Order: sequence, then structure tokens, then C-alpha cells
Amino acid sequence: MAANAPAQIAKDMRKFLRGLKYCPKTGNIYGAWGRPIRAKDKDGYIIFRRTINKKSKKIFAHRAAFAIMGVDIPKGHVVDHINSIKNDNTWSNLRILTHRENVSEQYWHRDGTKVKYITWSKSSRKYRVKHKRNKHIAYCDSIEEAKKILDDYLAGD
Repeated sequence: MAANAPAQIAKDMRKFLRGLKYCPKTGNIYGAWGRPIRAKDKDGYIIFRRTINKKSKKIFAHRAAFAIMGVDIPKGHVVDHINSIKNDNTWSNLRILTHRENVSEQYWHRDGTKVKYITWSKSSRKYRVKHKRNKHIAYCDSIEEAKKILDDYLAGD
């Protein structure tokens, strides 16, 4: 029974989403009336609710896309938006990662720099260049300077 649990969950999810349509090119999920679902949660993800047996369940559109396409999300894995735009659910922008892989990618998106290994340090009020396992390399006044130091570091790595 335990080995079959993820497959059963995926089957139940597809049953739960019956009547919805997904367009891989636009990333839209269309409700029963043929209108795209546009509601967002506080974090910017597109969500909708379904009620079964008088219980309402919040469903993320990016997870629903995989279920509608017939792709199971293994236990311990998450759906990641490759370009970090939370409401871009186009099929080419979604991928399945382990939770650990997803967390390791997140740190460089939070501060808006969008450059891997460069973050903004609030305490020093400078850009911090760090590499694998938080190895500190340098603090920089500008993002351009940080990119140059990172490029030099990676070239010698």
C-alpha cells in the first residue's frame, strides 16, 4: 500500500481536477465555464479552491498543471518556476525539483539581484559574493563589481 500511495494521490488529484483544462503554451488553467483562473494568494501564486465532501481545498495552479498533464510529482519533490515568476505556469517554465534543490536555488532570487551566488547583505549594505556552502568571497558596492569578482573567482575555480 505504501509503495502505491503517490500514484493513488496523483490519481485522486486528477479526479479532483476533473473539468479543468490546462494550456501548456499560455500556462492558463481554465475553469468549468471556460474562463482562465486568475486568483492569486498573498505570495503571488495562482490558486483556486475545489470543494469535495463539504471540505474546501486550496490548489496551486503549477501543481495542478502537472496533475492535468498526467505527470506525478514524487514525494519530497516540489514544482519550481524556472524564471522565478510565480504566476508564469507555462509548461516550459515548470520543473520538478527536490525540496533541497529548490531551496538552494531560492537564495539568489529573494533580493532581486537574479545573479547566482550574489546576495544583498543588509548588515553591511553591500553585495556579498559567496560560493558553494556559503564560502564568503567578497563584499562589493555595486552589482557590476560583484559580477566581475564572481567571474574571476569562477574562472580560477
